[in-house]
Amino acid sequence: MYFIEGFYIEGYRSFKSKMHKGIKVENLNNFNLFIGPNNSGKSNIMRFFMQVNRQLKKKPGRFQTKDFHKHEEKSKIFAEIDISSQGKNEKATLMVNEHKEFLHDWLSSNSLDQLFRNHIYFIGTNRDHSSTTEVNEYDFLSPSEIKGMWSLLNYDGFKTLMNGWLTDILEEEVEVHFDDDEPENIIIKIAGIPYELADLGSGVEQILQILTNLYYRDSDTIGGRNIFIEEPEVHLHPRVHVKFIELIQKDTLLKKHRYFIFSHSNALLDCIDDNWSVYWVWKDKTEGITEVTQCDQRDGTYDILDSIGVKPSQLMQSNLVIWVEGPSDRIYINKWIDLLTAEKGRRYEEGKHYSFLMYGGSLLGHYGVFDKGNKNNENDENDGIRDEEEQELVDIFSTSRYAVVVIDRDREDQDSPLKKRVEKLETAIDNRERKDRVKLWITSGREIENYISHETLSEVCMTFKKEYILYENKRVDFEEPNIKNLPAVSFSTKHSFDEYFAELFLSSELLSKYPEEKFKEVAVKKISKIFNKIFVAKRVVKKLDSNEYLSVKLKEDIKPLLSLIEKANGF
Repeated sequence: MYFIEGFYIEGYRSFKSKMHKGIKVENLNNFNLFIGPNNSGKSNIMRFFMQVNRQLKKKPGRFQTKDFHKHEEKSKIFAEIDISSQGKNEKATLMVNEHKEFLHDWLSSNSLDQLFRNHIYFIGTNRDHSSTTEVNEYDFLSPSEIKGMWSLLNYDGFKTLMNGWLTDILEEEVEVHFDDDEPENIIIKIAGIPYELADLGSGVEQILQILTNLYYRDSDTIGGRNIFIEEPEVHLHPRVHVKFIELIQKDTLLKKHRYFIFSHSNALLDCIDDNWSVYWVWKDKTEGITEVTQCDQRDGTYDILDSIGVKPSQLMQSNLVIWVEGPSDRIYINKWIDLLTAEKGRRYEEGKHYSFLMYGGSLLGHYGVFDKGNKNNENDENDGIRDEEEQELVDIFSTSRYAVVVIDRDREDQDSPLKKRVEKLETAIDNRERKDRVKLWITSGREIENYISHETLSEVCMTFKKEYILYENKRVDFEEPNIKNLPAVSFSTKHSFDEYFAELFLSSELLSKYPEEKFKEVAVKKISKIFNKIFVAKRVVKKLDSNEYLSVKLKEDIKPLLSLIEKANGF
């Protein structure tokens, strides 16, 4: 058997013609997925191999002017194909010169000839069983050949295999056989009810067509082939599409091949395991040049989903997750987003454009952000220890493609060292190869409440009541809260809001009655508990009816969050 191990192509159609600037594909696997949007150049990869195949077999449809990059008359097409056979590797070099002459090096001519004559096979999108056309762009059995060759196969063995395959894929009991009166007519029994193939949906026909082609090619070769399949999702429900891929992954007869699958369906991404290589195919629209990037970590998969227009909101998930310590943070941030986007004439919806997850303060230490398969230091002897630690953590990106983590500074000023768990997360984000998908928002003040003005919090906290506390087993009664009891220094970024506004209840007369410092510490601690953060937040946001109430610092700190929401939603 002869397998393609890698290839390089330049000067063909959308592949750049400048030397060493074409597309390069390496690290091929048993299953290779080339995925990207329409008109990105995926089909050009398959089309190139098909044209080389026709060239070597001297069939019609060889290289023409339109196949040269930008249709340039004096340009060349150049390619290298890495071929493995029986433990040996060879590099075959091909060229189509300006005269459209096809040339290849003689040293690898035997491998090249064997590969394209006997070990490569194309299944395109023109899979119409009812078609009578004999024009077949792809090198697979035509509809008339399909009908004629069934009787040439080991029919009983073929029928048994096909029944099992279709039953597995369609998840219903399926039987295939010929109409006795019309041998070319195919009858499909589903759950015991007979149907003519033409009366069933196109999806069943597609599956039958592909599997018949694969079975037929298996019968005439030893070992595996290189199977190129264009858009296997055509006419298939995503679930059936996935079941078909799962079948060729596990079936003994089918999995011996090396598959090259060209698709713009996201359904296949769930099938990926260590036997897959995934390549993101995209086009630089300014130059009209195809680029191919191998995806070996989650960010690459997210790039694919973005490029083919699949958003989490289409799957009833939000496009970005904002991680917050508790529900009061959600209340404030929702209000601020509403106020700041209203001036742009937009409205972001929680649950669609973004959503919240709560990590609960110190539990933040159990979360992390990882670039799987991407070590910052390949020689780091602590990698094994780090891997074990990471396995105990929850990856923030397991819930969303884009994330913002909001953390209270819990320090009086920005120069004070952060808590270890915050520093650890900050370092992890800084070390990410793709920092553009995650933002860390560490509040400028001690807590998120420090973004609220002194006046607004004063008004809200004045609505809370505290009648008394017990101090040294004696009841100490309080008067109504009074704004005059607050410290001379206004509420600022260094204060803890609940402790600061607890002093609303501590009149000078009361403090003169209990002058010891211990009384004030005990009183502040006990009074501060009445300021339930959720109730405070709900009352505060009712007073924020325009963004004029938002501080300059808040508007500055929230900008990265708003920008990431826009990016995550494609605005």
